[in-house]
Amino acid sequence: MPINLPGTLFNKAMKARKELAQILEQIISTRRCKKQEYNDLLASFMDEKAGLSDEQISDNIIGVIFAARDTTASVLTWIVKYLGENPSVLESVTVSI
Repeated sequence: MPINLPGTLFNKAMKARKELAQILEQIISTRRCKKQEYNDLLASFMDEKAGLSDEQISDNIIGVIFAARDTTASVLTWIVKYLGENPSVLESVTVSI
C-alpha cells in the first residue's frame, strides 16, 4: 500500500491529482455559469440525468485520463514483448519503417 510521504513519487502524484481536480472544478463551475451546450465527455458527466456531484465528475474525468495512460502503456509493453519473441515480425516492422 503506497504511503503518502513527502518527496515520494506517490506524494507527487497525489499533489498533481489534487491540482487537476481543482482545475476541473473551475472548468465545471465556469460551464455551469455559461449555460452553454457542449458535446463532450465532461458535458455527459455534468448532465443532470447523471446525478453526479462536482467531486464525482472530477473523479470520473481523472479516472478516464489515467485509464487511457495505463492502457497505452500496457499495449506498448505487449508490442515490445511480441516483437522480442518474433524476430521475423520485428524485421518486417523495421524494414517498413
